[in-house]
Amino acid sequence: MHIDEIIKSIDQDISWVEKRTFALNEQKNKYLKIQEQYPNCFINKSIICIENAWSDIKMMRIEPHYQLQNQQWVRHLTIKFPIDLPVPMPGMHIYASPFRSSVATVKYDFSASPRKAEINVLDYGSLIPDDCPSKNKFMSRIKKYLLRHILQYNYNISETSFEKASFQKYMILA
Repeated sequence: MHIDEIIKSIDQDISWVEKRTFALNEQKNKYLKIQEQYPNCFINKSIICIENAWSDIKMMRIEPHYQLQNQQWVRHLTIKFPIDLPVPMPGMHIYASPFRSSVATVKYDFSASPRKAEINVLDYGSLIPDDCPSKNKFMSRIKKYLLRHILQYNYNISETSFEKASFQKYMILA
């Protein structure tokens, strides 16, 4: 190899390293900006989770989340609380911490015919602190959502479910 080719190769490597360093510095500055805006946050992929932001929460999302546990699919019904604050980077979203909280788990028994499913309602009342201005509204929405799911999919209610008697009473009235 000629000395000119070696020098050219080194210059190309230096150019690549400089571009990469510049890109990394830009990324670092974006995260420093996030840290400055939200000092008590943590980031999960493109989600910024802020702790103790209950006064800024105006809405709640309830959605299913599937997970494989002990070689069995488990459906978690989870809640998330988006926060309407300015997003420092495009493509990022801001939520209250904890990001995805499970309010119920549904386990399926595929060996039974017809397929059976059992729901275990968790203590969703402890997920939302008392100082949240919309706590009662959120609790009511969660309960209605769970009741609708129980009736729609004909779930059996687990013996260890939170407020089992209350759900059974509403099922009789429905």
